[in-house]
Amino acid sequence: KKRYIFMVRGKKSLAITALNDRFRLLRLLLTSNHVKLQTKLLIYKLFHKPMWAYGIQLWGSAKFSNINKIQRFQSKTFRTITKAPYYASNHSLHNDLAILPIQDIAKTFYKRFNLNFKNHTNSVIKDLASKNILENPKKKLKRRWCRDLLT
Repeated sequence: KKRYIFMVRGKKSLAITALNDRFRLLRLLLTSNHVKLQTKLLIYKLFHKPMWAYGIQLWGSAKFSNINKIQRFQSKTFRTITKAPYYASNHSLHNDLAILPIQDIAKTFYKRFNLNFKNHTNSVIKDLASKNILENPKKKLKRRWCRDLLT
């Protein structure tokens, strides 16, 4: 049974606990000296990334604090996989492992998603690809929309 936990609104704490539970299950594999680094990264990409990447196109309206929770989890996982010291920066971990941060992944996924809208045969769906939708109210306060990821 697959659980796509980030699609349920208001269940952010459930999402983080589910990721931590999955990490605890795989901790022996991820911390083992007998498993190569490439294999550990493959395990991460197969078992952890699909849990938070499902529906990432809709994260443009999510608060930074919620996105940062997933980013912290990703950084902790990379630090555990590589056995990096505490003073190694998260930026250098991402560069060394050649994996983008969560915010950049969300942008690339949304750009692909938006490109599918532009090339769609249905004219109503094609109109959704525009940056400005006329029916939407002007931005008030600090509201964020998914299409903000295009900039």
